This record gives sequence, structure tokens and C-alpha cells, in this order.
Amino acid sequence: QNICFTAATTLDWIPGLSSPSQLLLELRLSSLPTSPGYSITRQSDFPPLSSEPRFLSVTGVVLSATLPSEYTQSACFHCPVEGCSGRGSHYVRLHVAGSSEAATVRPSVHCHICSSPLTEDLSLRTIAHKMVVNVVPSHSLRNSLSTPSHRHQATPIIIRGELCEGVRVGGEYSVIGVPVHTLNESSSRAFVYTRLESLSLSLNAACSYSPWAFSATLAYSFAAEVVPPGAYHRLKLALLLSLASSSTPSPLHLLTVATDTTPLPALLLYGSSLASRSTQLSSTSDLWGSNRSEGGEVVMEGGALVLASGGVCVVGDTSRLKKDKLHRLQHSLEGRQVRLGVEGGARGVVTKTCPLSCSVWAFSPTQPSKALVDSVGVAVFCDPPTSGGADFLSELTTQHLLERARGSATPPPLSHSHLQLLLSVVSGVQVSLSQSCQSLLKSFYLASRRLRSSGLHSCDMPLNSLDVMSGLAEAHARLSLREEAGEEDGVMAILLYEESLTCRYGNSVLHLVPSPHFTDTNLSAYLGRQFDEKMKILHKHILQFSHSPSTLSLQPEE
Repeated sequence: QNICFTAATTLDWIPGLSSPSQLLLELRLSSLPTSPGYSITRQSDFPPLSSEPRFLSVTGVVLSATLPSEYTQSACFHCPVEGCSGRGSHYVRLHVAGSSEAATVRPSVHCHICSSPLTEDLSLRTIAHKMVVNVVPSHSLRNSLSTPSHRHQATPIIIRGELCEGVRVGGEYSVIGVPVHTLNESSSRAFVYTRLESLSLSLNAACSYSPWAFSATLAYSFAAEVVPPGAYHRLKLALLLSLASSSTPSPLHLLTVATDTTPLPALLLYGSSLASRSTQLSSTSDLWGSNRSEGGEVVMEGGALVLASGGVCVVGDTSRLKKDKLHRLQHSLEGRQVRLGVEGGARGVVTKTCPLSCSVWAFSPTQPSKALVDSVGVAVFCDPPTSGGADFLSELTTQHLLERARGSATPPPLSHSHLQLLLSVVSGVQVSLSQSCQSLLKSFYLASRRLRSSGLHSCDMPLNSLDVMSGLAEAHARLSLREEAGEEDGVMAILLYEESLTCRYGNSVLHLVPSPHFTDTNLSAYLGRQFDEKMKILHKHILQFSHSPSTLSLQPEE
């Protein structure tokens, strides 16, 4: 304060400045030392109130927040006595962190010359906004299969001024402040850096002969503790692609359709444990959030969709949702927004909008509605198309259960911890669509839409098909640790999306037969070089179909 006063008087920045106490300095730190004494992970880490105050750092997720309210930032007083020498002077009272509103505008302010009560000049009062947010540790929203669930106490934090505009429910922030009764002041983004294990790199190098082998191998070893390798192969691949896109601005949502839904909850739970953050819909939680009144303030609590930002929200069985909730979920998925309407007291109903920045996973035992499937984007049908496939799936499941019971099951190539570390690195890969991949997807979309809407096929191409296939191509390139999505990634995206349309409508423009599970023990047909040859043949068929005269001459695109 003295240094700033000397500089201001020497350079004549502020006319009439006569004392250092006339300067208000606000200190905002951007970082603190990484030693344990400067960070707080739970309530017991707070120092006792009798200790000397110092800066501390708290990193966590905003669980709930109040609506912005006004408070007095500063008030100006003057002496009303005519003969007092201090009559022409102004006394300014500023809000101090941890103090109440009455401490700033209290009437018991006296002149330091005549000791008369001062009168406030209401025209000079400064009003600002504040909000109270409750923060929980980031790891409390991370699903773990090895440790039991714990209860975490939220830390209340007061955010003031322009910082209120950048805070949203479900966001992750690092807060630096001085503990008084709560923490206050600034927020900044928290980043975590990880490294990739040599085992994942060696597996990626071993699959370098094919652009599709690495993702297929990961899907084969995915959730081997839950379902046998080879079973639900397409669903496992879709789960990995959704996990790879969960931290992007346009995450992939997933809807699984199967008559037998017994293994699906465990499979989705295993997949959500690999995400950086995950939430689940239960009887005691809500998808969108709720509001309550606390101390005269309206507190808005985030639901499962908001708190899973950057991760996965497991909705579960959609057939158990009421019609109005299912309709609201469809609107949230279509608009990629979560709207919260809360009672704001005298302000009426206040609508808050949060971006839907998580992957939503759900399953259905029956054929879902067209509106639901179109809003989700990626639908995986797990019922085997033939009786032979169903028999082989039953044989795989029985053998897997016997091996697990005897303890003779073969461990997967990548363990749960390796997959979790791999996906943490994958989520940080920045991917762009190459020009050739965009051309392939667009030409297939236009040709397929012309053919399906021409009357030869009794179905329509969903309007968001191109966006979904582009997202699948980017996720496949990201999962394969590539920074540019090429035509090979577009071929995989078209394969997954065309199989989904075939299961929905019963016909395929590429004459594909869906294969949600392995139908034999020939791994080369699903993972090895034989699978690579099949994908190359499919690539040629896609190019022939997209540029075929029979599809180009049907009708012009509107």
C-alpha cells in the first residue's frame, strides 16, 4: 500500500491523494505452492480459527449455488455538524471478507473529530453481486469399483463481483482464498497431467499394421471381468468411443437396446468407472436438479446431468422414466442444454441454462421411440440377428462364468487401471477431421438419404446423422491416438451407424449384417488381418455406393 501510494503521488495519478489509507488494494493470487500445507481436500484440513490467517487452495466441483444477490460493496458517510472541521470530508466504509452487511452500513459510525454520528450519502453507495457455492472434492464424483462409497461434506465459498458470471453448477474450479468462516475470492481452471504407460504404447505399436486393430483390441479386452471377451463387442467399442469424447464440446451419447438387460447395468457401471467424473440416476437423485430456500436465499442444486460435466451420466433403464421426464430428457439431448427453472421470490421464476457437457448412457429392454433414438444419436442393438449367434453368446457366457468360479480366467491384455490411464491421455488428444474424411462422410450421407427417402426403403435418414458420424470418426481417431481423423476412421463410423440403422429399420444400403457379438472363435475375423481386409472391402463398397449413378440420379437434394 505504501509503495502504491508513493508511486501514485510521484506520478500524480490520483489528484488529492494525501494518505495511504485512501487506497484500496485487492490481492488475487493465481497459484500457490504445491506443498500439502497450502491445499485442502476435506473439511478436517482447515486450520483452526485461532491460527494466523493465510492463503489456501481448494479444488472441487460446484455442487450447488445460490442465485446472485446484491450486497453493499462500499458506503460513503459525512459529518452533519455545521461547525465541525471534518464536515467537508467523506468517510468511506468498505466491505471486508467475512463481515456482514450491517458491518458496512451500520448506523454507529462517528466522526473522529466531534464524535457525532455520521450520515450516509445514499447516492454514493456502491452495490455489487455475490453468490454462495458449495464445492465438493473432484474425486467424490469419480466412480470407483474397488473402494466403498463415502459421504463428502461440501465447502461453502462466497464468490463476489464479476467472478459470479463465470461460475456454473457442475463446473470444476480451483479456489484461492483466506479462511475466515468460508473461503472467498478468485477461481481458475484446474488441470491434471498424466503419462501413458509403456504397456499401452506397446499394444498400440503391435496394432500399427491396421488403423482399426487397436480400437478393436481395446474393445475385446474391455470389461473382461463383467462379460466374456467377444460378447457385446459392438457395445464395448461404442462405450470406449463415448468415453473418448466425454470431455469434448460435443460428447457422444449412447442408447443400448437389448431384450436381456441383465448384464447391461454392470457393464455401464464398469465403463463409467473409467471416466474422470460419473453420476448415476437413482431414486434419491434427479437428472436436472432441484431448488430449496436456505436463509432467505434460493439455492439451486445441480442434478446428475450437470454434475457429470466432462464425464458420464448413467441414466439406466429408460422404460422406468415417466413420460414427462423422458420427454424432457429428449429436449436436453437435442438442444445440448439443461434448463433449470427455480422460484426467485420477488423476481418470479428464474431460468438458468447449463450446457450438457457429458456423455449420457441409457438402455431399454423394448424398442424405443424414434424421437428418443434420434436425440441420443448412437444406438447399439445387442440382440443377436441369428439363432446361431444367440447360441454362441450363451456358450461364451457359460464358459466365462465357469472360468471365473474356478479362478482360471485369462487376465485381459489391459487392466482397469491401464485403461483408465489410457483414456485420461486419450481425452486430451485434439482431433480434427481431414478433408478426405469429411468428403467420405458427406457423400455417404447424401447418397444414403436419397436412397432411403426415395421409396425404395421405408425409412428416413435422421437429420443429425452427419454430425453423429463425424463425432464417431473423431472419437475413433482419438481412441487410436491420432490427431487427424482420416478415411479409415470414417469407415468405422459408417459401419457402426449403418448397423444401428439396419437394426432399426431391417435393411441396409450396404448389405451389412449386424454383428453385436462374436459368432465364432476365429479372432482374426474380428481383431486380426482378416478383419482388416473386411474393412478395406467395406471402404471400397462405401465409395462405390456414394458415387453410384443409381443413387446420384434419384432426386436432387433440397
